Amino acid sequence: MRQASIFTVPILLAVAVMFPCLAGWRVLGGADLAGLWYPLMEFARNTFVRDGVVPFWLPSIFGGIPFEESMVPSLYYPTDLLGWLTPINPASFYAWDVALHLALAGVGAALLARAAGAGRFAAVFGGSAYMLSGYLVGVVKSGTLVFVRAAGLYPWILFALLRAMQKPTAGRWLAVSALLALLPLTDSFQPLAYLALFLPLMVLLLARSGQRLVSLARLALAGLVAGILAGATLIPAYRYFLLSIRSTVSTEWQSLDPYPLSFFSIFIPSLTPVWEVKYLGITTACVAAISLIRNFRKALPWMALALLALLFALGTQTPVGRALGHLPILGSFRGASHWVALVTLSVAVLSAAGFDGLFGATGKKAAIALVLLGTLNTADLLREAHPLSNSSKRTDYDNSRPSRDPVVWYLSQRPGIFRTHTSEAHFLPNIRIPTGLEWVSGYHGAPLAVFRDFYDASMGGCPELPWLFAWLNTRYFIVGRSQQMRGLVTLMRFNSLTAGQVWVCENPSALPRTFFGASAEPAEGIPVMQRLCSDRPENRRLYVHSRPGEFPLGRLAPGTILDEKHSPNRIEVAVDSTGTGVVFFSEAFYPAWTAFVDGQRARIHRVNVMFRGVAVGKGRHTIVMTYESIPFKLGLFLSFLGWTMAGLFAALAGRRQ
Repeated sequence: MRQASIFTVPILLAVAVMFPCLAGWRVLGGADLAGLWYPLMEFARNTFVRDGVVPFWLPSIFGGIPFEESMVPSLYYPTDLLGWLTPINPASFYAWDVALHLALAGVGAALLARAAGAGRFAAVFGGSAYMLSGYLVGVVKSGTLVFVRAAGLYPWILFALLRAMQKPTAGRWLAVSALLALLPLTDSFQPLAYLALFLPLMVLLLARSGQRLVSLARLALAGLVAGILAGATLIPAYRYFLLSIRSTVSTEWQSLDPYPLSFFSIFIPSLTPVWEVKYLGITTACVAAISLIRNFRKALPWMALALLALLFALGTQTPVGRALGHLPILGSFRGASHWVALVTLSVAVLSAAGFDGLFGATGKKAAIALVLLGTLNTADLLREAHPLSNSSKRTDYDNSRPSRDPVVWYLSQRPGIFRTHTSEAHFLPNIRIPTGLEWVSGYHGAPLAVFRDFYDASMGGCPELPWLFAWLNTRYFIVGRSQQMRGLVTLMRFNSLTAGQVWVCENPSALPRTFFGASAEPAEGIPVMQRLCSDRPENRRLYVHSRPGEFPLGRLAPGTILDEKHSPNRIEVAVDSTGTGVVFFSEAFYPAWTAFVDGQRARIHRVNVMFRGVAVGKGRHTIVMTYESIPFKLGLFLSFLGWTMAGLFAALAGRRQ
């Protein structure tokens, strides 16, 4: 078997596993893919084709959230660039994307095992064991594309770091930086935070004696360079993180895993929910154990890395996991069990060493053992959970598209600009995003904290007339019972394609999308949410979150909204005011938005907890809001500069060689 087997075997395995989706017979049905990535790609592509611009704002859920900055979709990752700009069906595109990253996981793990001293056959065994581990199968099945991509990049990052420590050159450390930069470009912020802790531990355990401090310093410099390369994503995402619920919730919540891991579940898969398999594989674990018997000193560092990552994966069940919950950034992520990816990768390297210890590096015996053990291991892993076990037929996917949803069809016939709330499953508003309808419900990994405060208060008043929803311009409600909320007018009953029988009801108290406020007072020292809950929305009182003197207070002049146009990156409203007035926008406040009144820069004030207000004088005016993110522009400049310098360095190094 030639060296090429390290590449060909994992690639063929990835194609074989994903073939029904690659051929178009099946569609990956994971919740995150169906509820986030498929509709978001359609939304981005439709916006680009219609308006000729990349959408930086997603108006379709939560009163609007940043698109790329909000740490869920990715725009600048190499494969995504192809997806946004080409007419490939989203389901087909992401099937190939998943297959690619499975192959990257297998090839990268094989190269890592090879760099750690394993033979060719053993490296192929270790790489295949990682690629088809319970963790990767689980994240493909659940559709968590961020973690699929991160798992595909992990072994390449560790491989580059191991080579840089073995023979430190500027080029090898630059490769570490470039690979690290790919993680935030995929919006894999949680895996990046994990590596910020795991990689220094790897250096301490694997660097040569006397080189540990130097290697740590080089790693820190490589991390800084990676931050510059990924600045277009990291800088604006950090600003959003500070304004999202991830920065406001308690450490206890942050450290908890919705699918907690037990120590034995990695060996006994029945202890883990089938949708969150974290199974190492008995064959892999047994072969890895051989490496400790045959060469304990060489295997010990990798065993230590696996055990440390496992302690982190147990989350708040261990003192170490609880300590991580108190660290900045690291304590802000749910799902501690995603550490299992690094457990699995370390064990895969150990299994390659154990394979060599049993069968040697070359020869007929090793080749036969690779085929037999590889087949046994693959069958064992895929028996527990095949990544396509929750996939759908292509026709099923087509029939459940938002355009064929009778609820969407009915709402699209209603006049005006409005939002809708639904008591259906939270991912349904997401899959309806490409239709252009807007929702105050849905799913997102880290909604803005101001929206969550407002929405939670609204839901708390569900048995009564939903007054707070009126401020959100929520005109229609989709409910499971026609009398679920008092004060709603029942319009129509439907059998939803995806949620059974539902009623569409109208909220007669819903306020317009844009209107003139009747009065204003400062929000400081006032329980604004209580005031809004007790006051009737038609009174249109505004509570302003700004410094004194920056906003007209007291009774405001009335006015008329003459025209309004909405698009993802721009809002344009023509108004006629009888005096000094304030135009209220039922849009989520976010500092990246800039306002102009008749071409002159104007301040956007935060009013009524989460909305925008712009002051105008007497007469006719045109208000234009555009999305202008300074952190993104700064990050884009740093990224462009960084990649340009890296490219020049690589070109000069190539010429010297």
